[in-house]
Amino acid sequence: MTEDIQKVEYCISRIIDFEESEIQNTFIVKLGVDEHLDRQLDDVVGDTIVEISNHESRILLGLVQYIQERISPMQKIIKMASELDCLIALAMVAKENNYTRPTLMEEQVLDITGGRHPLQELCVDSYVPNDILSGDQQSLVKIITGPNASGKSVYLKQVALIAYLAHIGSFVPAESARIGILNHIHTRIQTVESVATNMSAFVVDLKQMLLSLCCSSPRSLIIVDEFGKGTTEIDGLALLTSCLNHFLSRGDKCPHVFASTHFHDVASFLLQSRYLSFHMTKDRVRVCRDLKSEVQNDPNFLKRIVTGDESWCCGYDPESKQASSQWKTPNSPRPKKAREV
Repeated sequence: MTEDIQKVEYCISRIIDFEESEIQNTFIVKLGVDEHLDRQLDDVVGDTIVEISNHESRILLGLVQYIQERISPMQKIIKMASELDCLIALAMVAKENNYTRPTLMEEQVLDITGGRHPLQELCVDSYVPNDILSGDQQSLVKIITGPNASGKSVYLKQVALIAYLAHIGSFVPAESARIGILNHIHTRIQTVESVATNMSAFVVDLKQMLLSLCCSSPRSLIIVDEFGKGTTEIDGLALLTSCLNHFLSRGDKCPHVFASTHFHDVASFLLQSRYLSFHMTKDRVRVCRDLKSEVQNDPNFLKRIVTGDESWCCGYDPESKQASSQWKTPNSPRPKKAREV
């Protein structure tokens, strides 16, 4: 009996292709079991499969040719549909988030009241709107400082995003906005390192600033976030100061420049100019209470951008354009006597 079972098992494994049978969910006979069957299948089924494949290819090629002859109207329809989709999306976001219609102007001005970051305000419980005023008899170069995680980078990105949204025809996240037409938006915000570029992060920062210096015009917006921190403190301070002084030296041809920094001594080396102003982040502490349980929660520290005073930057006074000695340290460099622009 054992010998008979082995013979049956051998015949089954010799004839049936279990792997292919499992795939096709039916019993499949292996090739080479019956030469007559193999020749018959190759003559009938093999030729049929080739003919079916060739016919499918002819049908697909005919479809491709038909579409190519009529591709121009389809491209126009696709372009109009995508543009309509963008406009509907912009309109829905503007309605849901209380955006306002900006006014584009020929003058060199950025006048935004109650501006908000379009993404950041959706990710936090409390968001503090900030005003933006550059040009129109106001300063064009704004230096912003403050502690880490105080919202400086969000504020800088907010300025660029509101200007960009206005230029693509969208409403903007603000109470009101008057925006002069821009031809460039240059940024030095975040450096993404890559071995493919064969450049260090500091070299990438330098190239970004070089592009801003060479290609900017009075109708440009330049966003600089902590430029110079990729090297030593003295070299970084010198690089930042020289770039800002270059913009200030242009006078009324200066572009809109928003720069954040932790180099507090930068004020001592900048040119005295009516196009320069200093700003800082100021705390607004709010304590939330649960009225039902009368439990006082942890304080919520909110930040707002305000005009700096004499203590924001080593005692620099925007009105007197001098550094107060009571804020200077013994090792601090002596302030440079800068000419007025």
